[in-house]
Amino acid sequence: MDNRDDLDPNDLEEEENEEEVKNKGNEKLISYASKGMYAELKKLLEKKQYKNINHEDKKKWTPIIWAACKGHTDIVRLLIQYDAHKQYVEDTLHDKRATLGVINTSIKQTPLQWASYKGFLNIVWILIKNGLNWDDIDAFGNNCVHLAASGGNLQVFQCFMMLGVEVTGKNSRGHEVLDLATNPEIIALTKSHKLALRCAATNEVFNDSIKKHWCSTCRKFFCDKYYRIEWAWENHSSSIQERMDGKCLKCWENIAHHSEQLKEKMKEYEYKGLTEKLNEIEQYSIQQQQNVLIIEIDLKLLNDAKIIQERLKTQNHIKEFISSLKIVKDYKTIRKSANRIRELREDAEKRGVQLDADVLELMQNQIDRLESERDLRYEFDNLDIGNCNPEQVQKLEKLIEIAQKNGVASNYTDEAVVMKEKMARSIRVKDIYKKFTDYPVRAEYIEPLYIDFKTKKPFDPITKKPADLKVYAAPPKKKKKKEPKFIIPDWATVLKDMNSTILEVEELLKSQEELQLEKEFVDQCNEQIVRMKRELKWRKGMEVQDQIIAEYKAAQKKKK
Repeated sequence: MDNRDDLDPNDLEEEENEEEVKNKGNEKLISYASKGMYAELKKLLEKKQYKNINHEDKKKWTPIIWAACKGHTDIVRLLIQYDAHKQYVEDTLHDKRATLGVINTSIKQTPLQWASYKGFLNIVWILIKNGLNWDDIDAFGNNCVHLAASGGNLQVFQCFMMLGVEVTGKNSRGHEVLDLATNPEIIALTKSHKLALRCAATNEVFNDSIKKHWCSTCRKFFCDKYYRIEWAWENHSSSIQERMDGKCLKCWENIAHHSEQLKEKMKEYEYKGLTEKLNEIEQYSIQQQQNVLIIEIDLKLLNDAKIIQERLKTQNHIKEFISSLKIVKDYKTIRKSANRIRELREDAEKRGVQLDADVLELMQNQIDRLESERDLRYEFDNLDIGNCNPEQVQKLEKLIEIAQKNGVASNYTDEAVVMKEKMARSIRVKDIYKKFTDYPVRAEYIEPLYIDFKTKKPFDPITKKPADLKVYAAPPKKKKKKEPKFIIPDWATVLKDMNSTILEVEELLKSQEELQLEKEFVDQCNEQIVRMKRELKWRKGMEVQDQIIAEYKAAQKKKK
C-alpha cells in the first residue's frame, strides 16, 4: 500500500489535477457525443482526457447511446474505435425475455435499441456489424424489432427481417410486433413473415432452430442454409462496407451473373451494349408473383460502369462532331469548329468525365488540322500571284508543311503547292526582268565580221566584201575622251547562260494569265527580251570576230 505521506506535494497536486481533468472529460464525452461535436470528441479521445468511455449521465445514458439516439453516425464510428460498444455485445449483460406486467427499470438500454426506434439505418447497420444484438430488451420488454416497428422506418425493420428475427415475441404489456406497427408496409411484411411457414427453397419448416430470413430481392423467406448476409457499400464513395444486405442464394447468384455480364460489357467498351445492360439492371424488368426482382449490383461496380458509360457517350458525341468536319466548305467557320472541340473538352472536364488519351489526342489533332487548314486556305485565297514576294512564298511553304503534318485534306495542300509554284514562277519573271533592266545599255552596236557560209571566209559587214584583216588586226586608235568601262553582269558573262535566261523568261511569259502578270509589265518584259536578244547576237558576233582576228595574228606571227 502506497504511503502518500512520502510523496512530493507537487506530485500529489498533479495527480489530483489529472483526476479532475478526467472526471470533467467524462462529462465532455456525454456533451460532445449528444451534440455531434465530432472534432472536439476526437481530440478528447486522442489525448485520453477521460476516465470511462462508457460514463453514464443521470439518465444512465452513455456517449454511444446519445450518439445513436441523435443520429450522429460518424461519432458512433469513432466511439466504436475506442470499444464503447463492447459492453453491449455481451449476451450475459442483457435480458432477452420480458415478464408480462413487469417494468424492469434495472435493465440498461442499448444504442441499437435507440437507433432502431429513431430509424437511423446507417447506425443500425454499424452496430449490428459490430456485434450488438437485436433481441436485447428494454425496461418495457421491447426488443429492437418491437422498437423498429413502433418507430415506423421500413428499411430498419427490413434489416431485422434479414437477420431471421421473430415477430411473435411479446413485451411487458403483452404486445407483439404487429400490435406496435403503424406503417402499412411494415404491417404487410410482418403478416407475410407470420404466414411463411416453410423455406421458399428447401421447403423446411421454420421453427426455433431454423430461422426465417427475408430476402431483400425476391421478398420471400428462407432458412439459414439457403440464405446469406453480406456487407456492401452504402454508396460508391464509401470507404467501409457497412450496408447490410441479405438475400437467398438464388438471388445472390442472379446478381453475380449480371455483375459478370456487366464487367464483360465494361471490357468490351462499347456504349450501346453497356447502356442496354445498365438499363436492364436498373429497371424493374423481371416480375414474379407481383414482386419485383431488382438486380442489385455492387454500387462501386455500378458506379464504375456508369462512369464508363458517360465517357463512351461523351466520346461518341465528340467523334460524331469531328466526323462532320471532314469537309468544311467555308473556311471562315473553321475556327468556330475548332473552338467547339475545345468547348467539348472543357465540358467533359467540368462534368468530371475523364476522356481516353486517344480521344484527347484526336481532339487536339483535329484542332490543329482545322486551324492549319484555315490558315492555309485563308492565305492562298488572299494572295495576288502577280504581285507576290519571296517572303510570301516562304510563309505559304511553311503553312503547307504544317498542314501536311496535321493531316489537312490533300486537295487543299495540293492546291497550295500549285499556287506556291505559280508564285515562284511569277517572282522568277520579275527577277529576270530586273536582271535585264540592270544590264547596261550599249551606246552603239558596230557590226562585227561575219563568215560567208559558201566561202567560209570573213566578210566586212559594211562592204559585204572579203574583210581586210590587217585593218581589223591593227591596234585601236586612242580616243580623246575615255568612255566608262562596259561591265557585263555575272549572270550574263557566259553566253549560254544568258541565252538560257532569255528562253526561260519567254517560256514563263506564255503563262502570263496563269501567273496573273499585268499587261504593262509583260510589254516591258518583251521590250527587254528584244534588247537582250540583240545584245546576245552582237556578243556572239564579236566572239566570232575576235576569234578570226586572233587566228590571223597567230598566222602572221608564224610567218615571221
